[in-house]
Amino acid sequence: MHRFFTARENISGDQVVFPQGDGEHIHRVLRLRAGERVHVHDGEGTRFLVELTEVGRQGVRGVVLGREGHDTESPLRVHLGQALLKGQAMDGVIRRAVELGTASITPVTAVRCQVPEKAARGKAERWQDIARAAARQSGRSKIPPVHEAVSLAAYCEQHAGADLKLIFWEEEAATRLRDLKEAPASVALCIGPEGGFDAAEVAAARGSGFIPVSLGPRILRAETAPLVAIALVQSLWGDL
Repeated sequence: MHRFFTARENISGDQVVFPQGDGEHIHRVLRLRAGERVHVHDGEGTRFLVELTEVGRQGVRGVVLGREGHDTESPLRVHLGQALLKGQAMDGVIRRAVELGTASITPVTAVRCQVPEKAARGKAERWQDIARAAARQSGRSKIPPVHEAVSLAAYCEQHAGADLKLIFWEEEAATRLRDLKEAPASVALCIGPEGGFDAAEVAAARGSGFIPVSLGPRILRAETAPLVAIALVQSLWGDL
């Protein structure tokens, strides 16, 4: 069954009005018709069974046939601080991080970033659309926010309250995830750009309580490392 997200203000009583983007997708791409049923998520943990009553150029509407609690969120809140990546690599990281259950994503600027900070300005809305589509496809009950790009120092400060704070660095081989004994409820991850973080950045993050950890003896591509890191922490303390 097709899944859609919509804000609660689009659900009034048992009536649902689909926003323009979803309405056009239903009408022009999926070619659904009145009488067909879809699932609608409100992004707050409720799933609605909706029967389409009107599908056309004037908009798409439906009626609620049933509702139920629907929670597919991980018990581990994973916050990803990902250094800006060039090309479409950033899009792919966001898409797959959402599939893996990440609670929030923050693009981070770093010394070795090959993408200038100004090039990332205004992209949060587009990246949020990618996160929304990935959440819909993967059956998430909530859409994780994708924030505007910030400095590594700002990200570390924003997530000072996380139970566990990790910065992944290929030059740090002493600590591995399996060596960490605590079982956190939230974890903040810092993943570097092509070329990784430099020593000064790691030292500053360490001063903010972040623990440098290794992903093993092999050097992972910048777009591979965040997915491995998320999968590992979800396997250790989440729901994978």
